[in-house]
Amino acid sequence: WYHKVEQEIRLHWKTAQEINNKGFEIHRSRDASTWETLSFVEGKGTTNILQTYSYEDQNPINGKSYYRLKQVDFDGAFEYSQILEVSMYGTNAPSPKVSIYPNPAADFININGFENANTVEVSIYSQTGQLVQKETLEKESRLSIQSLENGLYIVKITSENRSYTSKVKKF
Repeated sequence: WYHKVEQEIRLHWKTAQEINNKGFEIHRSRDASTWETLSFVEGKGTTNILQTYSYEDQNPINGKSYYRLKQVDFDGAFEYSQILEVSMYGTNAPSPKVSIYPNPAADFININGFENANTVEVSIYSQTGQLVQKETLEKESRLSIQSLENGLYIVKITSENRSYTSKVKKF
């Protein structure tokens, strides 16, 4: 089982009996088919005593993700746990490491933090909330703002699994 604590996912599991248990690999995935190993938690070898384990993912995926355990024996044999689906959205999700620069800007802005997205939609609004520019970027991080008048704008960036909003000054 798991629970969310601020910007972390805490995984918890128990074993009633362990035989030849070297430990547990903690795996995470965005799609439940391609897995990355986050960590390894040592097992207790051989025991008949109830054991409790936990792991904290301090940098969870914003949006839907999947976790599983790979229990590994000392002889190399292994077994996978059931897959656990977890969702982190909104205020419970980690703050995105996104930056828009330069700010203030004259002719263009660069957008960092969406490198893993296939496409990014950038919407620019006036201070009164009117949409003044909308672009879809594919693997690009530079956007021309030459056509905008000088002033303060709200820039909203959206990808498949996250969004970010910031103010940008055009001069």
